[in-house]
Amino acid sequence: MVAITKILLAILSSGAVVAREGKMTWYNPGLGACGKTHNNNDIIVAIGVPHWTAANPNKDPNCQKKITIHYGGKKVTARVVDKCMSCGRNNIDVSPAVFKKFGPPQQGTLPSEVELA
Repeated sequence: MVAITKILLAILSSGAVVAREGKMTWYNPGLGACGKTHNNNDIIVAIGVPHWTAANPNKDPNCQKKITIHYGGKKVTARVVDKCMSCGRNNIDVSPAVFKKFGPPQQGTLPSEVELA
């Protein structure tokens, strides 16, 4: 399921907040780009490849940054721990624990607003 939605995306490395079109999806985490292993119950997020600037992703300035995700009057603050290889600049991929706070995983994609926490 693919749905283009309005997403307020934090350009994490600079801290600037910019309105963009994008989507929020979920994935099953494992060993992330920041060098730590996570599971489906962790409150984490993966961001698109264009946001990664360090040659060694374990040392990227985005690792461990917090973002707040808003949807349907709810909000969740999650840590950036992974690189989403299939996400473009405007999209995020979240753990099932984060996604379930907004809707059933069967939806696959939800609209969201994302900002630096």
